[in-house]
Amino acid sequence: MNTRPVLFDYIRFFGAKPIETHDEGWYYGVRFAISRADDDLLITLAPDNMEFALEWKQKGQRRLSLNLKMVTGWEIENGVGDEYLSLRINTGPAALCSFDHCIIRLKPTIDVEMLMDWDPGWPPSSNSALHTDAPKSGAPAS
Repeated sequence: MNTRPVLFDYIRFFGAKPIETHDEGWYYGVRFAISRADDDLLITLAPDNMEFALEWKQKGQRRLSLNLKMVTGWEIENGVGDEYLSLRINTGPAALCSFDHCIIRLKPTIDVEMLMDWDPGWPPSSNSALHTDAPKSGAPAS
């Protein structure tokens, strides 16, 4: 896993050269346009500004418009049979969204996952206040 991708890593991942680059350098903003069969993606990365945007259209119909702020982690996984871009979003007290990971795959098909880490207190312990109507093991049903 590449945890500090450079521009070449994104070019290789997206399979395309940038269509736009910020005047101060790619780290302040770079845009890729990708077309695969019926799918068109417009992707904007701005690691220095902690921003990521993706617009996905299929046969001209918008499927997803994603505009992320406070992206604190950028990783590219290039494993055998699995290649994805993983974004970590700030979920601290000033968080602007309710999920903390976004994973984008482009091969073999386009797939976008938005994930949230669950409460570390779940599942509850056996002595918690969670109640159920199910009988306890070995106890007869009433």
